[in-house]
Amino acid sequence: MSTVEFYWTPDPVLYAERLNAVAASLENRVIPLAAASEAIRADIQERFETETDPSGAPWEDWAETYQPYAEAYPNEGILKQTTELEEAATATEATVVTNETVFYRTNALPHYGLAHDLGLPDRKNPLPQREFLGMSDEAVGEIMGSFYQWFEGSLDLFVRRGRIAVANRDPSSGRFAPADAEFI
Repeated sequence: MSTVEFYWTPDPVLYAERLNAVAASLENRVIPLAAASEAIRADIQERFETETDPSGAPWEDWAETYQPYAEAYPNEGILKQTTELEEAATATEATVVTNETVFYRTNALPHYGLAHDLGLPDRKNPLPQREFLGMSDEAVGEIMGSFYQWFEGSLDLFVRRGRIAVANRDPSSGRFAPADAEFI
């Protein structure tokens, strides 16, 4: 009787384990979504500080009829008669992060919050839109950058013998790309 033994180099089980580690890393999107949540709240904070909408357009100034009242009351600026709206809009609790998405909780705003964000142009005494919700192009870019970093931190792509493959980049497990691989 004869025996045939095979030795695979590198070990295919090692490849499978490392690919599973890459898959597990990419399934957990909480890290980039938490960064997105921070970026959303920081962008809303900027709306209040600059008194601009997400596109950068300035909020409409106080109506002439409101101006005397606004100046008599200790306002710190538009939508800042008190800090209630700004604090609620930028609070950590305003966003909820799941493994799939970030939700913004408009129900966490004071009852008048959405009226200011959307405006009420059709009523007898119109309320102009002073949009503070939504994202600026800068915030979108920051969020995309967070996802790019997360993705890049999870894996490397390499080419070996004309084929593209992936390598886990997790420092605790090290790379498992073959020595002759060309990283992209």
